Amino acid sequence: MNQDGLSERLVIDKGTTAKAVKELESDGFILREADPTDKRTNRLYPTQKGEELKEELDLFLVEWRDVLWKGFSEGEKTQAYYLVEKMAENAKDYFSQKRKTGACIPK
Repeated sequence: MNQDGLSERLVIDKGTTAKAVKELESDGFILREADPTDKRTNRLYPTQKGEELKEELDLFLVEWRDVLWKGFSEGEKTQAYYLVEKMAENAKDYFSQKRKTGACIPK
């Protein structure tokens, strides 16, 4: 993934992404390399340390998901997922519109 794609996916500004990437890189979780076809773009790759952290996070998230969904029916899970997806789209549209108009977006 590249930094711009990461910013877009997380719906955060490029400056915040650059700072986070710099910190993750200095902590040894990712490698940042210039894209061979576009030197202005940085490609991000997980290191072994980053892969190990991902595995730990994946296990944690499975456990946490089980905690959060305890007692929910399949229908309730589906409805909740739909509602959260809808809220995420609303947030994405809102920030996209703010960027287009040049409005200040809180960091």
